[in-house]
Amino acid sequence: MNTGALRVDAGKAWNTYLNGKSGPPAKEKELAPLGKLFERAVYGVQDRKHPDKIGFSRDREFPLLQVNDAQTWHVMNLIELRNQFEHFGPTGWIIELSGIPEKIEACVNIIEQIEHDGWAFRHLETSDRARLVACLKKLRDSIA
Repeated sequence: MNTGALRVDAGKAWNTYLNGKSGPPAKEKELAPLGKLFERAVYGVQDRKHPDKIGFSRDREFPLLQVNDAQTWHVMNLIELRNQFEHFGPTGWIIELSGIPEKIEACVNIIEQIEHDGWAFRHLETSDRARLVACLKKLRDSIA
């Protein structure tokens, strides 16, 4: 069974704990890498024991989120840029800013799709949902 945004090994440890079969995992909750989280959001995670489980995509022919190849490329490229900032060493390099608006727009489109579906943000108060929508609009307007 997959446990949301956690890495697979951390998810297994937490599932074992939550099912009362062990003490709490020693490590803090560890998130899966951003690219893997994006892949899960688009294609879901197949439960190998229950491949027909509702809410999981069985294959790439039926994605959970409707994203096109360009959006996927922009998101993955933005993740790569983020990783360069997170793991950069003391070397000389420049930041290529061309294309950033398109990458941001692709991310805004995807977040708007998730917000419109409602499930991922179901625990937010109405005022917080309104603030999210307003922030997305402000982002969209700033890159137009």
